[in-house]
Amino acid sequence: YGLFKGPRVANNVVPVQESDFIFSVAGEELGFIGCIAIIALLLAFILRVGFIACHSGDTMGIYICFGFIGLVASQTIFNLGMCLSLLPVMGVTLPFFSADGSSAACLYLGIGILQSAYLNRNDTKKNLTAAVLQVVNYLKNETQLNTSKQDIIINKIMPIEPQSAIKEFISSLSQIDNIKI
Repeated sequence: YGLFKGPRVANNVVPVQESDFIFSVAGEELGFIGCIAIIALLLAFILRVGFIACHSGDTMGIYICFGFIGLVASQTIFNLGMCLSLLPVMGVTLPFFSADGSSAACLYLGIGILQSAYLNRNDTKKNLTAAVLQVVNYLKNETQLNTSKQDIIINKIMPIEPQSAIKEFISSLSQIDNIKI
């Protein structure tokens, strides 16, 4: 029928065209290529959030990213299933395409939180570098450390997550400089 000439959309046969059934409207107006483009955009967005999760510096950023991936993926699957009559009509909007106020507001709030996780991705690396420098300075002052002193130093300096990296660093440092730890 062509762009903006779909008979079901023009005659208001499709209920709630602007929010719940936006994918069926896009399918009628834009065709198969338009539907594939919408799915590809949503998939690219999900992959980008996964990239942010992989480069996040802390576990909270990773959890936020994967939670947002779950939110967008589940909304997309439910809406597509609803529009294709594979799932019952439940009023779930298509992320970033439907004209629903509260859903869009929550999604854009989530994007703001994702941007915060992305901007703070290097903070943990900076903290880890500072902690490594503290360990090196301490090792310069004391050349011999036993295992219990090493664990006490690591627990005081580092949070729980990067402790294994510090232990590997200390063991490699002791092999290079012949420092007994």
